[in-house]
Amino acid sequence: MTGKTVSSVSTMDGLRAQRWQALGRDQSALAAMSVFAQLWISFALYLYGHVSTPGAFSLLLTLPYLLLIWFMGRFLARGAKQGEDAVASAVGNKAAKAFYFLFSLLHFMDAQLTLYAFCAVAGDVMPGHSALSTTLAVALLCFAALDRDPENVLPRLARLLKWAVGALLLYCALIALPYGKTAHFFPLLGFGPSTIGKGAFWLCGAVSGGVWPLILPQSGEIQRLMAQKPRICLKPWLISVGAGLAMYGLSVWLLPVYAMARPQSLGWRMLAVTHMTPSVPAWSMEVMGLFLLLLLSLAHSVFLSAKLIERGAGKKKRIRFLPLLLLLLLCPASILKLPSINLFLVSAAPLRGVAALGLLAALCLCSLMKRKKESAAEDRV
Repeated sequence: MTGKTVSSVSTMDGLRAQRWQALGRDQSALAAMSVFAQLWISFALYLYGHVSTPGAFSLLLTLPYLLLIWFMGRFLARGAKQGEDAVASAVGNKAAKAFYFLFSLLHFMDAQLTLYAFCAVAGDVMPGHSALSTTLAVALLCFAALDRDPENVLPRLARLLKWAVGALLLYCALIALPYGKTAHFFPLLGFGPSTIGKGAFWLCGAVSGGVWPLILPQSGEIQRLMAQKPRICLKPWLISVGAGLAMYGLSVWLLPVYAMARPQSLGWRMLAVTHMTPSVPAWSMEVMGLFLLLLLSLAHSVFLSAKLIERGAGKKKRIRFLPLLLLLLLCPASILKLPSINLFLVSAAPLRGVAALGLLAALCLCSLMKRKKESAAEDRV
């Protein structure tokens, strides 16, 4: 008599469950890569000039904020009713539309920072190239990527690119290591504790993006997966913060406090690590890795912003050219390159962290009140 091997994937249900889990992990990886991109932009746009060498302390100080909003997201995901996303389940379908529009603004801001940084790097790499042609080319490229099934394509692309980008940046880091000094880490507190605190406040907006897979509208299977296994988004999120810490530590290893705070262009600061080494291959690798990371992050942010606008407007089908419209709205800031635009981005970007925390707190409060009313109604019956 021959024995029969039984495995967890021998049934269609098992295969389907594995497929959804893989997609859930890919979505979390995509969100984490966007967080890493926002951290990189934040370092170059604000921390290098205003916090300098102790910026890694600022990033560590964001961990309590990160865990707080993760617990909020977990609470909302677990309380979502079957067939409803976490937002609609917390406040009802009508009120949820207002939250969708507000969340879409946060993703639009992420997209604005990403395109602005991409064009700044392109200007540093190709100083004689037209900013208009670069910006429009990036917008059209991202729209082409979003034109067909972005909900499945982007997470699967993230599965591949996380290894490709990681390998490119690791190569750059290894090449840069011989060119640094331990003395660059001192003075340990840089410009003082107050600047470290301001840096932490600024970075909260950059790290907030990892919570969105838990609460934003998704298919029923992914929604159930996130509710049952909320840690599926926490691990990649923490890895992205760890990668940010490593990157900032490498920057300090290469740049002393006065060099880090020197007024340089955003594009130069985005590529600061390889600017401190004579290696042309390392510079090329960092440019390729950074471009891939920023393009993926831009497409992700625009997709989420468009999706939430559609939900807020009550549209069940995709509005095909909405992502293109959003991308075109992002272009003027990168084309004009005005000092006032840079000042606005530096002032507005940290408000993402406050807004995300406030919206999540409001959703949690509404969800808690709703659950108490339902419990009281059941007790009366």
